[in-house]
Amino acid sequence: SNTAPLPPQYEIHADGSVSLRICHNSSCAGERLMRFTREEMLAVKAQLQTCPAGEGRSSNTGNKPGLQRVRIGIWQMELLAKKYYPPLANDLPVNDQEYGVEGRTDCVDNSTNTTTFLHVLSELGWLPGWSIEPPAVRKPWDINRVHWTAVVKDVAGKHWSVDSWYRRHGHLPFVMPLKNWQREERAWDMPHQNFNVYPKLVTELCR
Repeated sequence: SNTAPLPPQYEIHADGSVSLRICHNSSCAGERLMRFTREEMLAVKAQLQTCPAGEGRSSNTGNKPGLQRVRIGIWQMELLAKKYYPPLANDLPVNDQEYGVEGRTDCVDNSTNTTTFLHVLSELGWLPGWSIEPPAVRKPWDINRVHWTAVVKDVAGKHWSVDSWYRRHGHLPFVMPLKNWQREERAWDMPHQNFNVYPKLVTELCR
């Protein structure tokens, strides 16, 4: 197992398919290679286009379509990963009640996978206005509170955490300014709740 996220491992093929590595079973104790088809990736793109790409440039004002586009991308890529490795459906929010369960993911798994997904989507040109940063950590010397997150940066230079650990696999991740994440503020409380809407219809994310 690993105490820090692994570097992204993926390849975008000429036919539009994508091969990548997925971590699971806590701290990347399990690794699985999978390949998403061209048609599957185009379906991800179609979901991303629910939110106008150009709005990513004003993301630092809060609940803008560009920020929701990031959330949609991780949600859709996690659903594909679960399709090819169904035990990921066993993953629960945080790590409660899933010790020893096949397919579980801790924050090292989640930040590894989320960072990989973000790099793929960015390299495909589907996350304009964002750059992908290395994962960030808080409380690194406290074994009971250490936590990792994936990180993106908007064109204004503001860093955002993209934290899927607080959601079960295949759901929209939580996002918030990284400095607030470092202070252990909760994404489901105001004002960060405004960034993390969870509507019944994906079209409502981008209004």
